[in-house]
Amino acid sequence: MTLALFAGFPGASVGGEPVVGLWEKIPVFKGGQVLARPSFVFTNEKLKEAVVFTGLQDSGGELLVVCCVAVTDLKPVDLGKVLRKYAADTEFVDHLNSIKGLPFVYKADAISKSEWNSQMVVIMSHENDSTDGVPYSVPVISQKLGKAASIKPSFNKDGKSIRLSTVYSKDGARVSYEFNIDGLKTKFSEAAFPVD
Repeated sequence: MTLALFAGFPGASVGGEPVVGLWEKIPVFKGGQVLARPSFVFTNEKLKEAVVFTGLQDSGGELLVVCCVAVTDLKPVDLGKVLRKYAADTEFVDHLNSIKGLPFVYKADAISKSEWNSQMVVIMSHENDSTDGVPYSVPVISQKLGKAASIKPSFNKDGKSIRLSTVYSKDGARVSYEFNIDGLKTKFSEAAFPVD
């Protein structure tokens, strides 16, 4: 599902600061086939209005921009119910349980395809492929950055100085993220996906 109503929507903030979190697009398997491909945004703040989120993926020296997903249903997802529904896929359950530091979960949808940038096109290209089991996770911020393909890890937007840091544990099993927005730091983490 894509949302056309967000053309030109600027994003949103809680208390004047951008909301940050993780977009999780993790396939659920049953019998070797993709049963479902749920899409959630985990956030550091409870949302009070519809929000557009841009993904920022560390590519070593710069951030790849992934535009964009939206949250329009402001009722938080009952994560326990989701995990029970898909309990047979232990990898799915284990990954979502690994996310720490982001207490709120919402259903996410891609915005109108006409607003996607090149990274979003790649990520969504396998949406209807029942054999594609590649999981995707990316830190997000409630800022729209246009169709730029990449930006520096430190940037300014809407009068805010923003920096995203990504650090892997020594064994590579866990990844931690830190958004620094005008000196206010928000840290969260998740299990890292195996690299083939």
